[in-house]
Amino acid sequence: MKTFTKSIIAALTASLLSASSFAGTQAEEVLIAEKLRAPTVQVQAAKFENLSILEKAQYRRATEAVVWSMNMMNIEAMRSGLFALDNANYNTVFFNSQIQDWKLQTTTTNNTTPYVMAFWNVEESPVVVEVPKSGGTVNLFGTLMDMQHKPLEDVGAKGYDRGHGAKYLIISESYQGAIPRGYRVLVQKSNVGYALIRPIIRGETPENLAAAAEVAQNIKIYPLDKPEQVGSHVDMFNKHVDGIPHFDARFFSELNDVVQREVIQPEDKSMYGLLNEIGIKKGAEFKPTARQQQIFELAANEAHEYLKELYFNSGITASFYPDPSNQWQFIATAETVESDFTYDFNTHIDIDSRAATFYALYSSAKNWNFHDAATFYLGSNRDADNDQLNGSQTYTLTVPKDAPIKHFWSAITYDMNDATWMDGLPKVGVASTDSGIVVNKDGSVTLTFSPNLPAGVNEANWVPTAEGVDYFVYFRTYGPTPEFFAKMWVIDSIQKAK
Repeated sequence: MKTFTKSIIAALTASLLSASSFAGTQAEEVLIAEKLRAPTVQVQAAKFENLSILEKAQYRRATEAVVWSMNMMNIEAMRSGLFALDNANYNTVFFNSQIQDWKLQTTTTNNTTPYVMAFWNVEESPVVVEVPKSGGTVNLFGTLMDMQHKPLEDVGAKGYDRGHGAKYLIISESYQGAIPRGYRVLVQKSNVGYALIRPIIRGETPENLAAAAEVAQNIKIYPLDKPEQVGSHVDMFNKHVDGIPHFDARFFSELNDVVQREVIQPEDKSMYGLLNEIGIKKGAEFKPTARQQQIFELAANEAHEYLKELYFNSGITASFYPDPSNQWQFIATAETVESDFTYDFNTHIDIDSRAATFYALYSSAKNWNFHDAATFYLGSNRDADNDQLNGSQTYTLTVPKDAPIKHFWSAITYDMNDATWMDGLPKVGVASTDSGIVVNKDGSVTLTFSPNLPAGVNEANWVPTAEGVDYFVYFRTYGPTPEFFAKMWVIDSIQKAK
């Protein structure tokens, strides 16, 4: 699926930088049309000798538009991908009857909880989201968000309803109608909203999965004035969902769709002015020329490389442990928590921090923090020698005994290029609740990451990787205790196998 090659980039670059027509050849157009994923190559900044001053400005503004809009375009990619399924629309509850696999192409999905997602639109009417009671076999943990990933409210055991269930009434800022009693009222600035809810289960048993699916199908979304029009429930398990932003010329057509649909926020007016200069105007048709399309292609590609470098290698996310040689990092920036996922400070909006976070994440949380979170993740893309993790190599990770975690932990791999699971692998991680895991004599658990199962390694402790693919790992904790946040328990860096 990720087949874009250096030769294509070279062809596009040569075409872009030539003094000849930008119409492009038919072969180039076919290559662009066939590309299903963002390019996997490093791209140098274009040399602008043959571009006019206005074209240079378009390139720069297009690149910054990608970075600025990452929080929205992450959601838009998922919405578009899921709406391509049968019987899907706003108010549809998308659930997984089994644990999702690599076919659900969204960023940093886990492989231990069957995800539930939904989208709604409050432009014409307030919307009700009914979250059922949960507990026992299934505990819900999730967040209702606006189109900019700003959290409206957490739901479930650690959320507003504390597992007792509730009716959430979501209204627009311009809504002037009556507000009935019995609802948790949430004001949403954007037209479109989004929910990610995780049914937390202890083990992938048929009984637990059936219970999680039943709870998911009791989530209901409908217009306030038409409660009989409950949205459909769609099982997205084993369906191909393209939920990743396209870091090519398509990005800008998709961004235009969002601009046409959404409310312009005052803090974004300056950026909308720059969007106007690349042809994205509220209320106007987006009609880029062939020349602009090629500028956009390279601009999106360079923005993609910038986002990867920003998230993984710039130091924007800090080390979790005091020892700087330990490679485990926070998966989000300090500014994320400080601003409650708004990135809005007295003097500025932190666009880079927001963009880096939502390159990899696709959910926020109302009450997420670094000391008492319902779930907490660590991330690493480097081994103990500070080398990039690569799927051709063999590594080990030892999880010490007595992890200060109430429920369970998991370690999952992701492709560096788009933050999804590596395509086609039989599994992508290991959880402490998996059956058959071998525990060491001292109570620790050793995991092995490699393209093939090494001799003598227990298969349940093995995480397969794809040859030649750079990747990163999230170590997830579900129900971390104060001892975890006090860093009294330390997980060492991933090691090259000896």
